[in-house]
Amino acid sequence: MILHWLDIVCVCIFIGASKAKEFSLTDEHYNKKLDKSEIEKFTSVSIQTCVRKCRQNRNCKSINFDRKNDELCFLYRHKSTDDGITFSNTIGLIFTDIDVWPIPGDQCMNQTCDTGRCLSAGTTHVCKTFAECKKFSDESVNTNDTATAAGTFLEITCSKDGTSLVGNSVIECNDDGYWSDNTFCE
Repeated sequence: MILHWLDIVCVCIFIGASKAKEFSLTDEHYNKKLDKSEIEKFTSVSIQTCVRKCRQNRNCKSINFDRKNDELCFLYRHKSTDDGITFSNTIGLIFTDIDVWPIPGDQCMNQTCDTGRCLSAGTTHVCKTFAECKKFSDESVNTNDTATAAGTFLEITCSKDGTSLVGNSVIECNDDGYWSDNTFCE
């Protein structure tokens, strides 16, 4: 048995207050790269975040996680048991099908919404659409983004010399479609 720096990674996901499910990576998961094109790729993430990203993508069936090179995460639409699947021997990669990982108590983890955002409560989830906030039309204000969806944060600065910011410099678009503050420059 070859030992790795990630020797038998144990991911404990707490369900409720006292129960935990465990999943351990073994030698069969190490140094395998799926010979297919990925559907998404993420950098600088943990293996747990990689699993969460896969669960949030309705097409994702498996992951490769590169623990040596910037903690890369590759999502695939194929499982190891699909016909015609082959692997390359690639040092530092971990491959797993997504269905071997325990599902945590957050019911939105493996749900996607066609519109809106997933909200979970206990063992259920619901997709909810939120209002959008109005775009800033004040020419004396600069924002770091043009997004207006609920949950968006904007950083605000004044665009004209000699003006001062009145209100918070960071505001959020609330679920009701209104910005968290009426920030302006004068």
